[in-house]
Amino acid sequence: MARILSVLAAVIAASLAGPGISRASDQLPAGFAASDLNGSIPPVVADGEITFHIMPKDCSDTDYGNGSGESDCLNGNTKNVIQRHEQARLGDAVEYRFDIWVDPAFSYRGYTQGETYPFGGKGHDTRLRVASWEGEARKNFVNMLKLDALNGLTFQFLQCQAPEDFGKWVSFSMKVRWANDARGWKLVTCDGRAVFVSEGAATNEQPHCYYGNECDPEKPIKYASRFLFILGLAMNGWGQNWQELSGPTIGPFTAFSEDGLTIKMRNISVVSGAELYGEAQKAQVRQLQELLNGLGCDVGTPDGVVGKRTREAALTCRDIEGLPEALNVTNVQAFIDLYSI
Repeated sequence: MARILSVLAAVIAASLAGPGISRASDQLPAGFAASDLNGSIPPVVADGEITFHIMPKDCSDTDYGNGSGESDCLNGNTKNVIQRHEQARLGDAVEYRFDIWVDPAFSYRGYTQGETYPFGGKGHDTRLRVASWEGEARKNFVNMLKLDALNGLTFQFLQCQAPEDFGKWVSFSMKVRWANDARGWKLVTCDGRAVFVSEGAATNEQPHCYYGNECDPEKPIKYASRFLFILGLAMNGWGQNWQELSGPTIGPFTAFSEDGLTIKMRNISVVSGAELYGEAQKAQVRQLQELLNGLGCDVGTPDGVVGKRTREAALTCRDIEGLPEALNVTNVQAFIDLYSI
């Protein structure tokens, strides 16, 4: 209870502050604004950190305005988020960065969800997301960073931070080239550790399509052309048919601690012109290309670019035990080491 009182006190202090010159560290990052669909508790900014807090059943009754007649209160959703005004477009190469801190008392454990098995979820999922990249169509969640007390902070069921590390800051980065073809790539790191990588594939569609992940498997592909970036706490409810579903519910709302849930974020940035292969990685690729050429597997002039010929030669030049299944920015050195033996 002391925790929730301290959060509410900060919110009240922020809302009652008189006019004057605000410190830059007490403002939302440039280009971001609080969502119109937030509940009654706003994001609180102090000393460069944004505190997001949600309470059970605290929702917005604002109509979505899409003709459905629905609202978060009707669907059981609880939000305290900020979103970026400018949206990335197809062809943009962008790096999204932020640090995130999860309250060590965080207790929401998610729920049993059999739909996750084909995607590596082992029958478990969470209704809570802390970051999302959303296309222009309704329920077009291209990517989500999710959170629960069982699996921690996860991206596509791959762990960014373990629950035992809640209370410590972790730095998240997603470099992506938004594309609807093989020119797409994506690299997700947490504290510099590679969590997810994809090269030579479209990046504008939801990779894990199941109902619990806000995606209809019967109509899975929506092909986003622009990408809205949202940060904060967004707890999905169970919708108007909640009585037909299984889950920790309070009516249509997801049940969680009566003290609420809290996270913090800082150092938020969105930088255009991101590169997947930096100079060091390009030098590694050139070294690998020289090795492959020397073994008689012609990849052309070493140029530091991982093209089709380089990928194929890296995988087929020799039958080597332990060779990775694919060549990507995270394992070029492993290929060099194996082909140097």
